[in-house]
Amino acid sequence: MPVPETIILINTVSPTPLIAAGGDEPVVLQQRGLAETLVPMVQGMMVQHPRSVFRIVRGPGSFTGIRIGLAVGLALRLSGYSVQGVNAFDALRACWLRTHGTPMPDDQTMMLPFYKDHVFLTRGGEGEDALTITNTPPASCFQGPALPTDYHHAPAAPLTPLYGRASYVGV
Repeated sequence: MPVPETIILINTVSPTPLIAAGGDEPVVLQQRGLAETLVPMVQGMMVQHPRSVFRIVRGPGSFTGIRIGLAVGLALRLSGYSVQGVNAFDALRACWLRTHGTPMPDDQTMMLPFYKDHVFLTRGGEGEDALTITNTPPASCFQGPALPTDYHHAPAAPLTPLYGRASYVGV
């Protein structure tokens, strides 16, 4: 019986970078030295899951984090692996759909932490527009159904960076 493919998620754009394989608990990575530690972590997961396909979170998020994640993704693609991008907001929409059974309403606001006291915001429906604001809401606003494994249910996207269209307002 053939070994099934495992989706390995690489998220380097959030304040808490992580890597996760299938439904396993994610491994949280340190921001300092991320570029040096990410590739050995990916190699270790590839040994555990020989038939791997990759999902790289392409944003919105930190410029350096996006750059590191996409560089690793492009290297994996050049090595012959299947690599697709994932929009972090699309992952939240997919999570909403799985949880509620209906698409996210257009008036629903989504937030993603960015850097220090900034967050990315967008509306529920479709689209990739993102804004940042300077005052971070309470931490309880970030406690919701969007777990790292929910990125596996987001639609695939091109492996191109998403920095935020109305980017860095207030920064």
